[in-house]
Amino acid sequence: MSNQEPIANYKFNYKTTANKVMKNINLSGKTIIITGGYSGIGLEMTKQLSRAGAKIIIPARRMEVAKKNLSKIKNIDILPLDLTNTKSIHQFAESFLQNNSKLDILINSAGLMYLPLKRDSRGIEYHFATNHLGHYQLTMELLPALKNAKNSRVINLSSRAQQMTPLLEDWNFEKIENYNPQIGYQQSKTANVLFSIKLDELGKNMELEVLPSTLV
Repeated sequence: MSNQEPIANYKFNYKTTANKVMKNINLSGKTIIITGGYSGIGLEMTKQLSRAGAKIIIPARRMEVAKKNLSKIKNIDILPLDLTNTKSIHQFAESFLQNNSKLDILINSAGLMYLPLKRDSRGIEYHFATNHLGHYQLTMELLPALKNAKNSRVINLSSRAQQMTPLLEDWNFEKIENYNPQIGYQQSKTANVLFSIKLDELGKNMELEVLPSTLV
């Protein structure tokens, strides 16, 4: 780690490749959880962080898809998790805490976008349940492991889409006639940002930094 250039000295923009971002980064000994780490942006993060030597744990609702997509990547554990199911989230977190003393980085990357109106078993709109509430519960249940890691990080993948909607106005769409899948997604991203801000405030007392990341 002593030869690693401080990341703050790098100059990144929309043309920057993942390989350049990760150049000379050594994550040996680090444990990272990446939700949604088997597809899209999450899959690319998994590839890069694994190459840097980190131990990666991938929660997956679609286990067979995850196993197929991650079959050629080293240092990977895949465990079942449904972000719309509070029991599933608790079981995942409990299992992790029993087998790991610390968590260095939690990347909340999983998400749904622009679905027709659907609700989970609690009656909560699906974008909000998956993109925000599931990650909220997961993060809070993993806090003991995050506290045990020095300078741990939580990264909530957000989006500029959160700027395009009223601030959590009828977030659960009690007035069904008002349902708009774009607004459903946008409000879940607003919740991601607000959660990140509050968690970062709380984390100052435990060497935990929280970052709301926009789409790249």
